Amino acid sequence: QESNTGEGLPAPDLGLPIRFEDVHFEYIQGSPVLKGVSFAIKPLKTTAFVGSSGVGKSTIADLITGVLSPTRGRISVGELDYAQADLAALRRKVGYITQEDVIFDDSIAKHVREKYNLLIGPLMAEDIKRTIGSARDSGEDYTLEISGRDFMTGRPRKTVIASDEVRAALQDPVRAIISGIQTVLERTPPELSADLTRNGCMFAGGGALLTGLADVIGEELDLEVKIAEDPMTCVVRGTGLVLSQLDRLSPFLYGSNGG
Repeated sequence: QESNTGEGLPAPDLGLPIRFEDVHFEYIQGSPVLKGVSFAIKPLKTTAFVGSSGVGKSTIADLITGVLSPTRGRISVGELDYAQADLAALRRKVGYITQEDVIFDDSIAKHVREKYNLLIGPLMAEDIKRTIGSARDSGEDYTLEISGRDFMTGRPRKTVIASDEVRAALQDPVRAIISGIQTVLERTPPELSADLTRNGCMFAGGGALLTGLADVIGEELDLEVKIAEDPMTCVVRGTGLVLSQLDRLSPFLYGSNGG
């Protein structure tokens, strides 16, 4: 379920607790992702959601930010129910860094919704991207059977999607990524630019797993682009190493000693 647009509604006060009360959620009718979840997030406190892949951590994050609405149950901030809140105003106050390459998965989900009237969850979008998604034409065409919830009837339904339409759906985010990298390179000090020209750059994160993306970026920017070993986890593993040696490395970190 998509959240409200928020026009004319009061903006949530993030200085108040966010509460989940008996929240249920399902992307596909009859296949619950969350069942009876209740908790409170207090202001200025750190809250962690821990669990294996697929248990609903990202879904909870999407519910907190108002990207999704619960199938059943109540989410509130203070005494204000999310259903009566300006969730667009909420999202403008929230920073959200995910472990998935949402820009790709959202583009795929949007394409499937608009072309096939089919609502798919993030796991299905990720499966489509990894199985038949690509940033460039490889000369081979593939198809994949997908399942989701019919946008009109609300019932489960299957359809078949082709690799060429997935590739077309991904072109806008691919161009956005290249444009963003180009902007960063234009602001890069000359000595670092020379280093990039000599040694290339390292590509990490889930986006690195999109077939052909590293090659497209390298060709567009005239740089050697290398894919990191285990790109899905290398950033968090590196962060863990830094935190484990924080006393020794803190002088070199941005923001240390006012830098």
